[in-house]
Amino acid sequence: MQANGGYYESSSVSGNAEYGGRYASYSARIPANKYQGFMDSLGGIGSVTSCDENVDDITSQYVDVQARLKSLRTKLARLEELEAQAETVEDLLAIEDRINDVQYDLENYTAQLRLYDDKVDYCTVTINVNEVVTYSEVKKDTAWNRFAEAFEDSFDSFVAFLQGLVVALIYILPYAIIAAVILIIVLLITKKKELQGNVRAHLLLQKIKIRY
Repeated sequence: MQANGGYYESSSVSGNAEYGGRYASYSARIPANKYQGFMDSLGGIGSVTSCDENVDDITSQYVDVQARLKSLRTKLARLEELEAQAETVEDLLAIEDRINDVQYDLENYTAQLRLYDDKVDYCTVTINVNEVVTYSEVKKDTAWNRFAEAFEDSFDSFVAFLQGLVVALIYILPYAIIAAVILIIVLLITKKKELQGNVRAHLLLQKIKIRY
């Protein structure tokens, strides 16, 4: 950026450096005569996925402001001559009011002209940067590369699925342990009741046999 004489007008960064995948947006102002060199240098810091360029033609607006400034300066000079020739206080005050109005318009158009000069001298470049966890080299668009890329994407998706499944199991594990403990307690209580029922039935049969 500094090598091309430019500066950042605004910047915004979001995401987490720990997990990667951060996103950044920059608005840069580049001198018009260094614009192409700056654009060519962007390919050296990453892969350029898309590039849109447009030109804002302000020729007519620029010429119009210059004409207005010329007319206002002429008007101001004439008013200053009238001010020097004013014979009454009323005339003097009226001329001064008109001079103030003209000077106000001159300041506004001068500021607008400076803004146009800045647009002409500098180009606005908006740069959107996406961070990738693993850099993938851009390959030629061939059938074999497409097959290889599809296989890699499929394998990466499968690994991501397994990772997600493991993470889900880790989240579920405490609840599963609690559920297993509760189930064991219920089974023990049920088993105990069944044993107690069997003992009672056995004693009842013995009593019946003794009676007979």
